[in-house]
Formats: sequence, C-alpha cells, structure tokens
Amino acid sequence: MELRQLHYFATLAEELHFGRAAARLQLAQPALSQQIRNLEVELGVTLFQRTKRRVELTDAGAQVLADARALLAQASQLRETAARAGRGELGRLVLGCTGNTLSTVLPLLLRSFRSCYPGVDVVLHEACTEDQLDLLVRQQIQVGLLHPPLRHSEVSHAPIFSEPLLLALPHDHLLAAGALIEPQLLQQEPLILFPRNQGPALYDKVIRRCQEAGFSPNVVHEATTPQTVLGLVAAGVGCAFVAASLQQNGWPDVTFRPLAWPPIMLETAVAWRSSASPAVHMFCELAQAVARQESWVKQA
Repeated sequence: MELRQLHYFATLAEELHFGRAAARLQLAQPALSQQIRNLEVELGVTLFQRTKRRVELTDAGAQVLADARALLAQASQLRETAARAGRGELGRLVLGCTGNTLSTVLPLLLRSFRSCYPGVDVVLHEACTEDQLDLLVRQQIQVGLLHPPLRHSEVSHAPIFSEPLLLALPHDHLLAAGALIEPQLLQQEPLILFPRNQGPALYDKVIRRCQEAGFSPNVVHEATTPQTVLGLVAAGVGCAFVAASLQQNGWPDVTFRPLAWPPIMLETAVAWRSSASPAVHMFCELAQAVARQESWVKQA
C-alpha cells in the first residue's frame, strides 16, 4: 500500500465520480480505476459500489476512509516537521556562555530567539572562553558567547558587544571616594584577577596596562566567576578589574570606579563552527541583528 493510493482513494471518496477525481489528480481515468482496484485487492474489501450512473462508498470504504485521512494527515505533518527541522526551526541548540554574558547580551538574545523560533529548545552551558572553544571544536556546544580574540581555524565569530573594565573596590576603601582613580595608586593594592587560562588575551592586556603605568600588579587571589570576584571585593580581600555591566547587579558593599587610563575593553562575540547547522546560523544572524539594533558595538 502506498500513500498515493490512499490519496487517490480519499479524492474519489470526496468526488464520487471517476472523471472529476481523475481531473483533480491530473491522472487518466483508467489509471485511477486501476489504482483503486489494486488497493481493494490489497485490502481484501470493496471500497466503492460502481454503477453506470453512480459511485458510492461501501460500509467498508467508509471505515477505511477515516483511517486513510488520518494517515494522509500524519504524512503531511511529517513532511512539514522534516522541512522545519531542515530549516533549523525545530530541534535543540546547545549554547555556551561566559559569566559576563549572563547579565549583558544573553537575556535579550534568548528572548528574541525564542520569540522567532519557539520550536528550538535552547540549552545553556556556562564556561570560560577557552573551554568554549574546546567544546565548539569537539561539537559539544553549537554556539558560543565568548570573548575574543579567538585563534582557531575551525571557529568563526562576529563581535556583538563591548564594555569597559572598571575597578571594583570595597565600599569603605580610601580610593572609593574619588571619581577617577590614578593607576599608580594601585601599586601597593592587593588585586583579585581571573586565572590566565580562562582568558589569556584579556589577562595579558590587564597586566601590560599595569606595567605601562609603572607597577606590577599585586595579585593576591584568583577567582573564576564574576560573582566570586565581587564577593571577595565586598569582603575586603582586594580590588578587581571587572566588566562595567556588573555594577548593574547591585553590590552595596562594592564601589565601581573608572581608572585614568584608556579603557580596557571586554569584547563579546558570537562564535560557531564553519560547518554549523541551520539553527546555529539563525541564532548567529539574529545575535548580530540584535547587536546592530541595540547599538552594542559600532559594527556587528
């Protein structure tokens, strides 16, 4: 039994006329008659009573028609599901993100993507930039929200967000009273940094900027998440260079101040493998479109 035979049968059941049914199906009438006979033989029942004047469904034909229509509807739904999956509108997208993106680009990107593609289930995987690159290459995540520069031939990326680093200080620190902090005043200050292996380019940029200001940073602690860094700052362990967006989260025991040097920028990019699926490309294109609309970067 073939789906096309069921389609022929359902069409004839609607028309109850071989000529009209054949015309609708763009099929020769003898060919339609033969297909109906073949279906009746295969099912072992008579589907239609035929006279010179009339064609009528038999009781068996009426019963078969309900199931035939259900099967045809399921087949149509299957084709639609396959087409949507092929276009990336259905399925699962595993998205990597850094801690900073959780409070900057990620909420709006997720809302926008889910609004446009509700059939795609987005699974989040928080990881630092270097770990995300490894996960992308091993295809354990499909898209990354991370911090360039990226040096991997298999991974493409596009900038979507940029923000300066500020100095986070305990609220009762002497330097917290100033609106702008001279970098040389940090020479003796204990500093909290993230581990270099989590973001070597940004880490080196911070160290180099301190050295250019005439001192080597006194790193007393390393922390892997922004929340841990700010918790240590609030506890008075030291000061830290953090993304400006973190001041929006409300840390009453922490004061944020800019430094009197050209700002160190934390860049965020959307990254993907060059052989990515349609859903991946849809997310990356949407991320860049949202970045342009929100003016997150000058060019995205």
